[in-house]
Amino acid sequence: MSSLIIYKTVYGFSKKYALWLSKSLNANMIDVAKIEDEERADIEVYENIIFVSGVYGLQISIMPFIYDNYNLIKDKKIYVLAVGLHDMTSEYIEILKSKNDMRGAKLYYAKGGWANEDLTLQDKAQVRFLASIRVAMNPHYKYFRKILKENLGKDTDYTDKKYIEPLISDIKRDSSESEEML
Repeated sequence: MSSLIIYKTVYGFSKKYALWLSKSLNANMIDVAKIEDEERADIEVYENIIFVSGVYGLQISIMPFIYDNYNLIKDKKIYVLAVGLHDMTSEYIEILKSKNDMRGAKLYYAKGGWANEDLTLQDKAQVRFLASIRVAMNPHYKYFRKILKENLGKDTDYTDKKYIEPLISDIKRDSSESEEML
């Protein structure tokens, strides 16, 4: 079972999950921002590609990389771990799937955190604006506004290895099934 973890992180929570996955799966990992052309070619040697990144405005931030490089990975087992502040519910997972073209990838979700100290002035202004506006009747946006208000001005870390246990189990199961077929 050869696995590669490609992660994109802004505040460090996705990288934290990528490190835990790397240790659990004995997998290589790389920051998407540091991938060079020769490393793109190396992707072909891996059986499993695990993408880890944050969710911003219902968009999984690593998806453009997946779309741009789909020809390199389309024959691989693709897993996506989305990291965010929203509680993990089946309804939220379905919303994420509907807002992101998963291209057959299996989607998982883990709670991240809030790094108030790392926010730029522009980020802080946008967050305050979003937290203060009246949002339409969409329950997701009401919940998002609540999360923003609860986390404004402080650092929080909700990361927990329990969130990646289903992903690790599925990768190991899928890999053993592939080995049995050989």
